[in-house]
Amino acid sequence: MALTLLSLATALGHLLTLEYFAGLELIRPLYLYMIISQDGAPWQPTLKRVATKWAPCASLWVAWALWRLVLLEFPVEPHPPSLVYAILENPILAIPHFFKLVVDNLSRLLLGVWPQLVQSLSGNSSGPVVRLSWAMGALTAAGVYAAAPKLLKDQLAHSPDRRMALSSLALGLVSVFVGLLPIWLIGETNLGPGYNERFALPAMFGAALFWMGLFWLLFRDFMPRALFLSILLGLIVAGHVRAADEFRADWAIQQAYYTQLNWRAPTIQPSTAIFIFEPVSTWMPNPSASSAAVNTLYPQSRSGNVADFWIFETRRTANIRALEDQEILETNYRGLQFKAEDANSLLFFYKPAGGCLWVLTPLDIHNAYLPKEERQWVARANLSRIQDVTDN
Repeated sequence: MALTLLSLATALGHLLTLEYFAGLELIRPLYLYMIISQDGAPWQPTLKRVATKWAPCASLWVAWALWRLVLLEFPVEPHPPSLVYAILENPILAIPHFFKLVVDNLSRLLLGVWPQLVQSLSGNSSGPVVRLSWAMGALTAAGVYAAAPKLLKDQLAHSPDRRMALSSLALGLVSVFVGLLPIWLIGETNLGPGYNERFALPAMFGAALFWMGLFWLLFRDFMPRALFLSILLGLIVAGHVRAADEFRADWAIQQAYYTQLNWRAPTIQPSTAIFIFEPVSTWMPNPSASSAAVNTLYPQSRSGNVADFWIFETRRTANIRALEDQEILETNYRGLQFKAEDANSLLFFYKPAGGCLWVLTPLDIHNAYLPKEERQWVARANLSRIQDVTDN
């Protein structure tokens, strides 16, 4: 009972902070049925046991869904069910598009991820981090393969019947589909490398189950199973080493950027639009993330849902159009609002890594180090928006 209560408490905390995994709760009965049905009992008592085991988690999920979908009110709905709207508006176009999306995402997550991993590991074969990642991956694979006869013999030598292997394969596919369904419902379709990779997290459990079922079907003997498992684990470890280094380098770039920004602009007047030419972070390319960082870096003059600063990118068509027409620069990101006049703008140029942050002025219209397509915007830079700390 104590462990059940602890698991429910942690599940509630997770649901209240990250909704990606909410859909997976709906397949828990399938897992319970697959496990409990192994006892060979008739299906009626089996279903009763499944319902009893699932009841605490189901009650928590229903309570959360009621709170999230009915009781909770947002100034702006952050994740509207755009797929539902599209199907209701034009099912003839939306439904085939959805099935194509499902096939594309499933094939990419279940099969395409391994070639993609190998390609990323071999992208810079001369770098020290690449050599380290391959070395750690090789050591992991060799260690697991050498230890497999002693540590994994009971697990890998056991041969489940073909029915169980196929059940694992099918349940893995269903789990991946249900795990991604909430992501698809809100209109997120790109699960590729970069910032959107987080959307694939709910599918990882089902993908592992899928590969385990395929694992049992393809290899009937112990040593091929051990070799296959060792290679996959080695690739995973090597990939994690590379990913950790990429995150480290990206974090260093962000630290340098915001440190220089605070040094060159100790105080910025409220309602200032900040224009940049390209995202600072590879892994956090959305301007809302950079805007949140800037509004955290500088004290806010107003409370509530109004931000003092916002970052706009000149590569975005809507921002260019607003600059050309000298419109009011405004945004409303999930209820966080910002509005500023075109004249209240600053322009920064930053070329990581190791580069300096430039605070641009109208004189930079002849700066040969700036891209030609960007020089036209420097005339709108207003350095009076920056104040020295002694001015306050």
